[in-house]
Amino acid sequence: MRIPAVAGSFYPSTKGKCVEFIESNSCTENTNSKVVVNPHAGWGFSGKTAIHSFMSLKNSGSNRFLIIGPSHYFSDGVFLSGQDWKTPLGIAKHDKNLVNQLGFEVNENFHEPEHSIEVQIPFLQYFFKKFTFAALLLGDQSWSSCLQVAKSIPDDVAVIASSDFTHYEPEKTARSKDFEAIELVEKLKSREFSELVEKNNLSICGYGPITIAIEVAKRNCRKGVLLDFSNSGETGRGVVDYVSLAFV
Repeated sequence: MRIPAVAGSFYPSTKGKCVEFIESNSCTENTNSKVVVNPHAGWGFSGKTAIHSFMSLKNSGSNRFLIIGPSHYFSDGVFLSGQDWKTPLGIAKHDKNLVNQLGFEVNENFHEPEHSIEVQIPFLQYFFKKFTFAALLLGDQSWSSCLQVAKSIPDDVAVIASSDFTHYEPEKTARSKDFEAIELVEKLKSREFSELVEKNNLSICGYGPITIAIEVAKRNCRKGVLLDFSNSGETGRGVVDYVSLAFV
């Protein structure tokens, strides 16, 4: 079983505090989606934005999830977890069949310190009383790697792409860069989005998960819809932007 790495830092360390945060930041969401983009910063910065995506997922009635996160510690390979994950809200059951279907290497060592997937799971536990999930961590976010992952994802699985957007730039600059990228995501232009990030060295840390989400969304969706956009607030290093987006 995977033990929480960032409970008490990125999100509360107790069930009561997690529930209190979610319920105090509840929102109304009219979209109904099985493929979403979600931020993964500390809940105090991006949690309110993230809730929009989970409300959209809840409207879809999904109960089987694939959470795809970028690694902040390595830049090669694609690695699954084969364990249940513990959080302050209890134990989230991994989907053994989905792990087998996806077929990538299982390696818990790469998942152990990473926050990009972990911060999503307490939200799932709150909004979905019964669900299973697989955790997929991307080191290699190249176009070819993303296509390989996208092709392996079954149609009956809801996908959560975990990513923050521009990091530590002035608010106006960050917003301009991100809305150019968001426009491509909304239009389901996965290849152009991936190329924009790499060509311009954008600091969208989970551009690979987003690229995969677009490819999966193309099967049944017409467009992406921006649900919420926020940032960390101006600091000495600028802002970090957060996006909640659903494909419909």
